[in-house]
Amino acid sequence: MKADAPPDWLRALAQEFRARGWALYAVGGWVRDRLLGLPSHDVDLCGPAPPGLLIEGLRDHPWIRATPAAPTLGTLILRVDIDGVRRQAEYTAFRSESYRAGGRHRPETVTLGVPLEGDALRRDFTVNALYLDILSGAIIDPLSGIPDISGRTLRTTREPEAVFDDDGLRLMRLARLAGELHFGVDPGTMRAARDRAGRLDDIAPERIADELTRILLADTRYPSSSTGDDPVGRALLTLDAIGALGRVLPEVAACRGLLIGGMDGLSYSVGCASRAPAVLHLRLAALLHDIGRPGMPEAAILEHGAIGAQRVSAALRRLRFSREIVERTALLVRHHTFDPNGRARPDAVRWFFARMGYPFVRDLIALRRAIEPELRAADRWDAILAAMIRDGAPDTPDALALTGRDIAGLLGEPPSARVGRLKRALWRYAVEHPRDNTMEGLTRAARQLLDYPARWDYLGRRED
Repeated sequence: MKADAPPDWLRALAQEFRARGWALYAVGGWVRDRLLGLPSHDVDLCGPAPPGLLIEGLRDHPWIRATPAAPTLGTLILRVDIDGVRRQAEYTAFRSESYRAGGRHRPETVTLGVPLEGDALRRDFTVNALYLDILSGAIIDPLSGIPDISGRTLRTTREPEAVFDDDGLRLMRLARLAGELHFGVDPGTMRAARDRAGRLDDIAPERIADELTRILLADTRYPSSSTGDDPVGRALLTLDAIGALGRVLPEVAACRGLLIGGMDGLSYSVGCASRAPAVLHLRLAALLHDIGRPGMPEAAILEHGAIGAQRVSAALRRLRFSREIVERTALLVRHHTFDPNGRARPDAVRWFFARMGYPFVRDLIALRRAIEPELRAADRWDAILAAMIRDGAPDTPDALALTGRDIAGLLGEPPSARVGRLKRALWRYAVEHPRDNTMEGLTRAARQLLDYPARWDYLGRRED
C-alpha cells in the first residue's frame, strides 16, 4: 500500500527542516486518507524538534512562519507562503500524554522528546498512527495500521480500555470514523467501548455536540468518494451499539421498541436522519422528530409534535447547540405533524405556508420527504408552494400592497387593534388571491370587508 507523493509545498517545507537538522513527518488522517485514495483534508505534521527551537530557527525565514497554537501541548501553526499561495498546517512535537481519571479529553501532563514510537502510542486508532516521511515517501507504521486499513478495521493503539479511559470523546470518534470510512470495529475495541460508554459523562457538552454534528454530516466528509452506502446511519448505529447514543441523546434511545413507520422507532429515526438533506438542523429534526411519542397515549399521538418540540429544545440546549439551531430544529419538530395525511384543504395549506414563511416551508418539505418517503404529501406541498411563489402570494403581511397606514385611512381611524385585524384578513385574502395584491385590488377587498366585519377574524384566524 503506497500513498501519492506529497505536494510540492510540503516537500519544500520538509527540505527547509532537513537543512536545519530537523525531521518532518505527515501523520494521522491525512496519511490514512491518501492510502485509501480519499480526498485529503487538513494536514497534520509532527517531528522530534521542540516548538521553541522551531520558532527561534524560523524567526527570520522569508516564507515560513511558526506561531504557537497550544504551547503546553507542543503545538504550532506553520504558515507557508510560496509563489503567493498561502497554506497552513499544524505541527506537534513528538510527545507522550497522561490524563486524569475520568476521560476528560485534555491531557493533564505532556512530555516532549519521546521517540516516534512513543508518539504513536498516544494516538487513538492504529489507522491514525501512520507517519509519512515527506522527503523519502516512506510510510512508518509502528502499530500495524496498514493491515487494519487493508482490513477496514478500527482498532485502538493500546489496550482499548486505557485509550477510552484517557479520552471519552474517542467513543464518538470511533462511531464517526466507522461511518465516514465504512470501517468495522475490532471486537476487543467494541467490547471496551461498550464498557466505557459512561466516560462520555465527563466530556464537555460542547465537545459532544461538535462530534455529534460531524456524525450527522458524516456523508459530507468525502462527498466525491464512495466509502459506503449510508455513512450517517452506520455512524449512528455504531454509536448506539457501544451504548453511547443513550448517553448523548437518551430521548432518541427511548424510541427503541416503539412501532413507527412499520419498524422499530430507533431504527426508523436513524433512517430518517440518513435520508434528510445534509444540513445540520434538518438532520437533527429528522433524528429527533418523534421523541415526543414515548409516553404519549395513542389517542393523542398527533399532538406529539408539540411535546417533541419541548424535548428537542431541552436536549439541544443541554448539549449547548447554538440558539439558532435549537429554535430551527424545535420549530420543524413542532410542525412536522401538520397535514398528517396530505389531505388538508389547499387554502389551509396555503395559509399555513404563508404564516410560516417560505424558507421554513422548504425545510419542512425536505423533512417530510425524509420521514415519509413513501407518501406523496411532500410532492403535493411542493406543488402548492411552487404555485404560491409563482403567483406572488405574500408570505408576510409586510409584502401587502397596502400598509397599516393605508388601512387606517380606509377605516378613518388611527392605527389600532382593529386596523391590525383587517390587515391580517387582507393578508389571508391576498394569499388566496395573489393577483389582487395591488393598491386597487386590496382597497376593493377592504371596502367589501368593511361591510362584513365578522369575516375579518375568519380570514385572519391563526391555525397552528
